[in-house]
This record gives sequence, C-alpha cells and structure tokens, in this order.
Amino acid sequence: MRNVIGLVLCLFAGSANAAVVTFDDIASNIDIPVVSGGLLFTYNNPGIASAWNTGGGSSNNGTQALIIGFGAGVEITRDGGGLFSIDSLDAGLSWFTALSSFDINVGSEVITLGLGYDAYSFTSLTNISSLAISSGPADGYIAIDNINWSNPSAAPVPEPGLLVLLGVGLAGIGFSRKR
Repeated sequence: MRNVIGLVLCLFAGSANAAVVTFDDIASNIDIPVVSGGLLFTYNNPGIASAWNTGGGSSNNGTQALIIGFGAGVEITRDGGGLFSIDSLDAGLSWFTALSSFDINVGSEVITLGLGYDAYSFTSLTNISSLAISSGPADGYIAIDNINWSNPSAAPVPEPGLLVLLGVGLAGIGFSRKR
C-alpha cells in the first residue's frame, strides 16, 4: 500500500520549482549585470543592455523589460550557479530601429523578432549552465520579458489540492474496506 501511495504522489507532483522573470523586481533604467527572478544577466558583447520601465515602441507590454541594443549580447546564468531550463520568453523589436524583423540566437535556437512582443517556446534549452542571447541590432533595441525558467535539479513538490484529493480518495477506500 505504501508503494502505491508513493507512486500516486510522484504522478501527481507539480512543477512548483518554476519561476517567471518579469524584471519588475529591480530598479528601473539600471544597467546590467543585474539579478532578477533568480537569474543573473551579464554582457557577452559590448553595447547597451539594461532593464527599462517598458519595452518601448511596438514591444511595450506596460511592464519593465530587459532591453538589448546597439550590438549588445546577454549571458544568462542562475544566480549562485547551477543548471536551469528556459521554457519560454516574450521578445520583440523595440524602438530606434527601421527594421521590421530581426533574427537573434537564444542558445542553439534562432528566433525572428517582429514589431511587438511574441511568445517563443523552447524544447532544447534544458539543463544548461548558461544561455547566450546574441547581439541586438546595430541601430536599435530588442526587448525581452516574461522568461519562464525552472530548476531541473529541484525535487518536484506535490500540489496541495492534489494531495487533498488523494487523501479523500484514500480515506474513501479505507472506509469502504471497513464495511
């Protein structure tokens, strides 16, 4: 019976070790390096990279974002080190560019940014120790926000609601056996 309970708990374990970096937890208009949401952002190419109030231009979702431009690139690591996975992020071209699209490398993936935020999902950015985002355009900026990441080495934590349902089910089984 204990093995069955352990198996059920493993099956119903949620991914409570996931986080979203919104850059809203740091001061506005601050240059990198900066830590936000458990990740460290540093330069991997000289240029301009900072956290700004909004993405500016078409890539403006009304919240703070990471702005990369004029040839800057960004390296992302976990604050304090360790492996992490990137599931998705929002990105788009920002102000001061005449471009309508621009390709950037996010690790081994290439994404094409347009005039406004789009969500980009990744399957190959798992168990990495660092992630390079290639240079922004030479004549403008890109904006990155809402980075969904997780710690793959953290043990899954059971979701409370599922544990309650499991407990009620097991109590029902126990009650029916007593009859």
